[in-house]
Amino acid sequence: MTLRNEITGAKTKLYMIISTSVAVFSLALSFVPQFIDTPAWFTLSLAGIAAFVLCVILLANHHYIMVDDSQGRIRIRYYTILKLFRKFNAIEIPHGSLVSFEIRRTHLGLRRMLYLKQKVNGQFGMFPPINIGALSANELEKLKSLLSVYVS
Repeated sequence: MTLRNEITGAKTKLYMIISTSVAVFSLALSFVPQFIDTPAWFTLSLAGIAAFVLCVILLANHHYIMVDDSQGRIRIRYYTILKLFRKFNAIEIPHGSLVSFEIRRTHLGLRRMLYLKQKVNGQFGMFPPINIGALSANELEKLKSLLSVYVS
């Protein structure tokens, strides 16, 4: 079974582009009041709202996630949606060694993190958390059911 969240990632990018454009356009309007008869409070509040939305998107720091469970391993590849600070990561877990997984919310509920625990050579190890906040509810249920099958 393969799971990808490309559509949700594309929506996040679109929201970021729109909010950045609105913020820049509103700030540009506030500096050129002689051409447009718009109150300064309106353009500045519009820019503030767009900047707030942009900050929320940046704080959420969503990831593209690709999960594949073929060839006797669970492969999870993930990287940030935003190109700034992009780092590609991958995790491979043999089917019999996944001990547990946990999903927690952090950063005022903006981030949903996946914690994986694996048993290797009789010892337990935890992987770095994976941000799964960009998964839709349907994708999240698929991920939970996929990982539940391999928990030993």
